[in-house]
Amino acid sequence: MIESTTTIPTEESSGIKLDPTEEQILKDQISVIERKESYITLYRFATKLDWVIMFIGLVFSAAAGAAMLFHIRKYGRLED
Repeated sequence: MIESTTTIPTEESSGIKLDPTEEQILKDQISVIERKESYITLYRFATKLDWVIMFIGLVFSAAAGAAMLFHIRKYGRLED
């Protein structure tokens, strides 16, 4: 994993003075760690039910795509 830190720019002219510990706390909350993750790691915590639901969605989306081709051919013949 490659990690880098991105800091969100803040406005310096707010006029609020904080002690150094509060400033450090705010900087830690604002900085965002960017990670390079693979697509497969998105499913790391998926349960069996999640996998079943994703498979059902895959099957129905393929069926919807096949039905779309059928309807295109059917309505194409009606126009001829």
